[in-house]
Amino acid sequence: DDCLEVRNLRDSKLRNVKTSQLALVQAKEDVGCSIGIITAETDVFRKMARLLPEAGDKAMDVGSATGACTAVLARSCGSENVIGIDISMEEVTHSRLQHPDLRFECLDVLKEGERLQELAHGVSILFVDIG
Repeated sequence: DDCLEVRNLRDSKLRNVKTSQLALVQAKEDVGCSIGIITAETDVFRKMARLLPEAGDKAMDVGSATGACTAVLARSCGSENVIGIDISMEEVTHSRLQHPDLRFECLDVLKEGERLQELAHGVSILFVDIG
C-alpha cells in the first residue's frame, strides 16, 4: 500500500499514512492555519487525533459517537477546547454521561449549516468521522 507523508504545519514533522486509510487531508495555509482530517479507518482517525492537536488548539469532532475520540482530542487541546458533534441524541446523551467534562451537541451537519458554523467558530482542527 502506498503511503502519503503528512506534515504537521506547526512543527514540520512528517508522518507516513497509508493512502488507503487517509481519504483527505486539507490544510488552509494562512495565519489562522486550519486543518481538516478525514480518514477511512477509526484507528488511523484516533492516531491522528493523538498526534496532530496541540495545547490551545480548538478541535471539533464531527461524528463523535461515544465520545472516545473527543476525549483523545481533549487530552491534547484541553477539555475546554473541544466539542463533539453527533447526529444521534442517544449517542450525545451517552457521551455526556461518559465524559461529563466535555461538550457534546446533537446536530445534523448536512442539514444545519448555520448552527454548525456557530459551533465551529474559532475551530483550528476538525476531525470528521461520519462513515
